[in-house]
Amino acid sequence: MNIRKVAVFDGDGTVIGQAPHYLADEALYRYADKYYKGKNDKVSKEKMAILNRMVKDGNNVGKVYVEDRAHFLAGMTPEEVAKLGYDCYVESYQGKFYPEMKQLIANLKEYGFEVWILTASPEFLYQKFLSEELGIPEVNILGMKSVVVDGVLTNEIVLPIPQDDGKANVIPTFIKTRPLVVGGNSRGDMDMLNQSCGLKIVVNPDDKTVRGPEDGPMHGLTVKEYWEKEGAVIVRCNDVRDPKVRFHTSEWGIRENVINPKE
Repeated sequence: MNIRKVAVFDGDGTVIGQAPHYLADEALYRYADKYYKGKNDKVSKEKMAILNRMVKDGNNVGKVYVEDRAHFLAGMTPEEVAKLGYDCYVESYQGKFYPEMKQLIANLKEYGFEVWILTASPEFLYQKFLSEELGIPEVNILGMKSVVVDGVLTNEIVLPIPQDDGKANVIPTFIKTRPLVVGGNSRGDMDMLNQSCGLKIVVNPDDKTVRGPEDGPMHGLTVKEYWEKEGAVIVRCNDVRDPKVRFHTSEWGIRENVINPKE
């Protein structure tokens, strides 16, 4: 083929396990417990207020919630955020990459594909460990982008926000071609998956929750039923909670992700 061969994959739940919580949330709540909780200085109070707002919101796939993740990281350097994400990965998520997806990505690279990761999580938080584990350049890992001024992240967010329809819009905005392969796992990946002009891969799709009218073409169907109707390739990867790992996110009261058991 004499065109760019591009494959795009979601992050959490698609290439790395998300049971019981997203790494993005665990990294933030873990950091707050260590550095901000119980302190009365201005920065600590501001950061705790952001997390308390996120807990009250509770919708960890909503745009307001994912924006607040970026607001929590404002004032830190990109290097500090990368270390925050990497340390959380090493402590709580190492070994949770799906070996089947890692092999698929290695195969695609062998056949000359550009591989991109597109996540709703903060970009700097995920780039280091995803790049290292998947063997792709950090610039190929796109997520929630914060404007960096004088070496630190600000509260200003670069559009489009990579969630729901915004996730689909990231592809022409930053990748600048339609992908031949797209992989995702959740309702939030529907618009992105429909950008594929070839193969659509859906990992561990939910087959319990019937989607409502706000979910557009998924209305009346589960995620799995929708993608079966659309002819996507549905795959199963094992995603189980490690009982030995303490998850700070649970202690903050954020609901656990529901993962269908491996079939």
